[in-house]
Amino acid sequence: MNERVPALVVLGLDNDGKPHATWFSEEDAAVAAKAAQMMQFHAVRVTGDDLRKAAGQLPIGKIFASGRAFAPFVKRELYDKFSALIGTDAEVKPQPEAESQVEPAPKAAVPETASGQNKASPNAGDGSDAWAAIKVGALVLARDPDPENGWYEALVTQVSADGNTLTVRWRDYSDAPQVQVKRQGVGLLRSPR
Repeated sequence: MNERVPALVVLGLDNDGKPHATWFSEEDAAVAAKAAQMMQFHAVRVTGDDLRKAAGQLPIGKIFASGRAFAPFVKRELYDKFSALIGTDAEVKPQPEAESQVEPAPKAAVPETASGQNKASPNAGDGSDAWAAIKVGALVLARDPDPENGWYEALVTQVSADGNTLTVRWRDYSDAPQVQVKRQGVGLLRSPR
């Protein structure tokens, strides 16, 4: 019998903004990706020893008969490690015509330097990069000004005249004050609708 190793992490924020995550083996990856979509969570491929080690700190996933997955609360630092991959080619989604298969999402969003900091796209400014498409109403992943709070889904409410600064409101915290972030400092998310 082969040892089960993390191949896919399912993660998301609940209505209170609390992080949830769990891992699945390769044999359960397609079903787990479908469950993530059903729960409006994200599914991220686990590649490399560092991510596999981090995923091993998460609980092993379980799929219920309803098609949903069990995803308990996790530490913010661990969630952030995987949420940085949302919107990159590591994120997987079920294919519309074959729900039991998964495919990577188009590469975009959160390129990182070796230090883990976000950097601008090499095509920044020429209109071809994904950030150029951000407009009012776009759903993005933005870092809270307090670094201890991590990243949250946010809606763009305003774009500065020069296009470099976005004003966002937290999707799940509409009463919280809006914040300004740099266009190149956000991760792109597809709107669930």
